[in-house]
Parts: sequence; structure tokens; C-alpha cells
Amino acid sequence: MPILRLDAAFALDSAAAVHGVPRLTPWPERVHVVVPSLDHTAQRVGLTLHAGTTRLDDRTFHGVAFASLAQTVVELGRRGDLATAVVSLDHALRKGVSIDELQAIADEVGPWGGMRVEHALDISDARHESVGESFFAARAAELGCPDMEPQHEFRGVDGVVDRVDFWLPEHGIVIEFDGRAKYEDPSMLRGKRPADALWDEKRREDRIRSRHGVRGFVRVYWEHLRSKERLRAHLRHHRVPCR
Repeated sequence: MPILRLDAAFALDSAAAVHGVPRLTPWPERVHVVVPSLDHTAQRVGLTLHAGTTRLDDRTFHGVAFASLAQTVVELGRRGDLATAVVSLDHALRKGVSIDELQAIADEVGPWGGMRVEHALDISDARHESVGESFFAARAAELGCPDMEPQHEFRGVDGVVDRVDFWLPEHGIVIEFDGRAKYEDPSMLRGKRPADALWDEKRREDRIRSRHGVRGFVRVYWEHLRSKERLRAHLRHHRVPCR
């Protein structure tokens, strides 16, 4: 890592890496820091020094201060696309940052990139439990899909509760983000065999399809999210309205 000034603080992508903010694209090799004593941005080999100040976390990383999580995700939202913004903001919400704090920072940082952040804040929801769900919520908004309720619960007469990723109440459609990790990752299997996890998921889907008002069940995979046109075709095939 390049030698930093004493008053430097990691910011932007570098602060995001320290905070463990999920990322949809490869991490850049360049280090970003904010330096209050500078009067203009400067470039060094592998290092960008931004003039200015930032809200700081109360910890340090290898002795270097770094921007707060709230400040970091708002700044990422200003500079990235909508999906990047929603994924970053949702991560902060899941970590306990309030929507009011994010909104306050967005109001302070100025108009550049502000419309994207405002749009992302409208979409963001702490109930999005994974990067895939956040990514899907952003894509669905880009495609003009109807409002969806995250983590809706269906309760059967036998008391069994099935929670789904997204529920479109006006259309009676359940949307689930699915991936191989659910059936392969030991931390998600929680002691189950993959075959048992797959069987349990099949039975769960059958229960959900039988619930009152459910008229459709759609599984969305990561490959759908990488292409808006592929996702659009997939949703339309399952009668999910979108542009």
C-alpha cells in the first residue's frame, strides 16, 4: 500500500472494502483516501488523494482512519449505477444504519449523483436479506415492475409459516431469488444434506403455491440479473408486468 499522510482516511471503494460492503464488479486496485490538508485532488501511483473531509468511523484500519459506513455507501451510490447504489445502501441498512442518516448525508453532499441516490433510497429496504435480493429489487425498479413486498409471510391453518423473498399482492405472484449456495454452502445447509435441502425446498414451494391468493411462483437466478433484457423476458413469461 502507498505511504499515506497522517491525516488521510480511507474513502470510497477503499472504505467499502474495510467495511465489507458487497460489490457487483471486481474491486479496483487504486486506493482512495480523503485528506483534509489538501486543496486539490492529487494522483499518485496506485493512489488517489481527495481533498476534503468525511464522516469517520470510530475505528482505524491498520492505524488509518476510514469513512463511516453511511458516508461510504452514499458516496458509492452517487458514483455507481442504480444496482450498485441499492446493494450498498441495503448493506448499511442491514448493519443498523438508519434510513434517516443516509437521507441526511445524501442531502448534504450536493446535487451531483443525487437523483440516483434518491431513487436508490426509495428502493432500498433492510428486509432485502441478500445481495441477490437487493440486486433484483434494483433491476425490478429499472424494468418498471409493480411494487413488491419483501419477506412476506404466508401462514397456513396448521401454523406453518412460509416467508417469501418478494410478494406482488395485486397480481398474486411470489418471486424468489435462488442460487446454488442454498443447496451447497454448509453455512446455509445447517447440517442438512443437499438432497434433503432440495426436497424441503420443493415441499415449501408446493405449500406456497397452495396458499390463498397465490397465482404464480417465479424463481430468479443470478444469470437473470446480469442482463436486464433476460430478466425482462423471464418476468414477462411468468406474467409479471414490466416495461
